[in-house]
Amino acid sequence: MTYEDFETSLIHGILFEPGFYIVDAYLFASDHLRRHIFESAGGGVSLFELAMQENVITLISRAPASGFPQLLQALREMQIQSPFLQGDQIAYRLASSVGPIVNPTVWPTAMGERYGALLRRCLRGGEPFGLAPGVWQGTEMLRHEALDVAEELSSRRPGVSGGIRRGELIRAVGAELGVFDLRDQAVTNRFLIIDRLASAGYSPEQLVCFESFFDWADQLHHVNYAKVLGARASVIGTGVRDLPVIQTALYGGARRGMMSSPSDRLDVEVRVPGARTLRGMAPRTILELRNYGIDWRSSVMRFIESPGVESRHAAERALERFSKNLRGVTGQDSLTPANFKAFAFKAAPALLATAVDVITPSIGPYLTTVAGTGYIAYQYVTKNRTGKVRVQVCSESNFS
Repeated sequence: MTYEDFETSLIHGILFEPGFYIVDAYLFASDHLRRHIFESAGGGVSLFELAMQENVITLISRAPASGFPQLLQALREMQIQSPFLQGDQIAYRLASSVGPIVNPTVWPTAMGERYGALLRRCLRGGEPFGLAPGVWQGTEMLRHEALDVAEELSSRRPGVSGGIRRGELIRAVGAELGVFDLRDQAVTNRFLIIDRLASAGYSPEQLVCFESFFDWADQLHHVNYAKVLGARASVIGTGVRDLPVIQTALYGGARRGMMSSPSDRLDVEVRVPGARTLRGMAPRTILELRNYGIDWRSSVMRFIESPGVESRHAAERALERFSKNLRGVTGQDSLTPANFKAFAFKAAPALLATAVDVITPSIGPYLTTVAGTGYIAYQYVTKNRTGKVRVQVCSESNFS
């Protein structure tokens, strides 16, 4: 994602999510997070740092470190496949702004084993319904030989008893495609591998397949963490190529069939500031709007679960309160009319495989309960209810 997408996604999550988990390595490896921490607040405390101070964001730590510099050192000793080029700068900044590491979530056991099992279940079965033509066949070698090589490489790393490390999977892909020497202990990443593949003369069609494979590996990595923690992955399906595979991870496959007629409909128009305006808001202001956002999310989910007049009116009122408070802190400039529509169907639909048709990141996900990250579709998948409900979300504006 772009940096603007990163910041917008962070704001949407803080406005609507009860809380966040963040994996320790991401603190020191994400260029977008580093830029956000040092540049977003004009020299002040960033939204991310403030959310950590307020315990909205919880750290998942694989080492019993008391401070961020100590945690970074522990990760380096574990030979995590990341260069952590700006790691020291970030560690000392967080030590100053957030303080000591207090009550982190202990690293779950057998994460590599679970990740390896998830990769095999999702990538070695039949082709998921709805996948882009040719991609499944174009990734066959990576889905088989590369996974085996990655497991062997992972077993050589300190503290790994089994399973697959994502960093080793990236190295294995590069080796299988002839652009990476496994004797090279330098840290690499998916983007460097793709650049080498392009220079080596692979066709644009092949590169699309390889990029899809890396997308799947990244998304399944997030899903693996979420499943173990009993949470929801922060990014679900960044593109149409991802969605059918991710649905396999969450639910076991897409479902075909026509939808029934709507049993109820939520249709409200409000005026709200665009995402660019939200990104310019003070971090403290965004934190203060959380209660209204969470109330709106909870209300619309109650409507989704039990569509009816009472739940629809409650969701409408919550949306009005949320939009009114947004307008109150941003003023009347740059407001956009947004039409929010939710249609409830009693059916068992192909949730994520078809969600891209009605739920896209460009439609203002902070109005649609973070629908741009597959939020609503993912909720259905995780309900495991016999009476499924389908929600279609659309907007007349792009909220750029």
